[in-house]
Amino acid sequence: MRHLATILILVCCLSCSKEAKLPYNVLWETKVANELPAFLWDPIIYKNLVIQPVRAEGKLIAFDKLSGEEAWRWTEAFDEFGVDGFNLKVYIYNDILVTGFNNLNYGINIQTGETIWETRGDLFKLQFITGIKNKFAHAELIDDEYGGILVGDVLSGNTIHLQQFYRDDEYLLATTIPLIFEWNSKEYVTY
Repeated sequence: MRHLATILILVCCLSCSKEAKLPYNVLWETKVANELPAFLWDPIIYKNLVIQPVRAEGKLIAFDKLSGEEAWRWTEAFDEFGVDGFNLKVYIYNDILVTGFNNLNYGINIQTGETIWETRGDLFKLQFITGIKNKFAHAELIDDEYGGILVGDVLSGNTIHLQQFYRDDEYLLATTIPLIFEWNSKEYVTY
C-alpha cells in the first residue's frame, strides 16, 4: 500500500510538470509583473495595442497586439506619487486615455504613452471614468459627508462640478457612478 501511494504521488508530480497544451494558438506572451497577484483589471484593447495595468507597481504597459513587442510603458504617477495612477475604468477618445487614482487624473496619448495633461484635486475621486465624445465624468466623495459629480474635457483635463451635495440629515443619500449617454441628439449624465 505504501509503494502504491508513492507511485501515485510520483505520477501526479510528473504529470503536473509537463507544459499544459492550450486549445488555441498563442501569438506571444510576456512577464509584466514582479509579484502575483498583479492584475485586478482586464487589459485595455485599443486599435493595434493591448495595454496591461499592473497594480502595486504603477505600470501601464502597451504591447503591439500582433507581435507582443512593448510599444510604451507609463509609470508617471508611481514615479511622482508612489501610486498606480489608474483604477476601476478608463475612457478613451481621440487617442487620449483618461485615467486616474484617488485625487489624480491623467490624459495619456495612447499611441506614445506620453502624458498630455495631469490634474490633482483636493478630494478623493471614484475613478470609474465614463465618457461620450470629448467629455468624461466621475464622482468625488467624502464618506457620509459629501458627493460631487464632475464632467471634464478629454483634450484639456479641465473639469466642472455638475452637481454637489452635502449630507445633513439621517437619510444618508448618496450618488452612484455617473454615466454619460446621448439620446435624441442631447447628452445626459445619470447618477
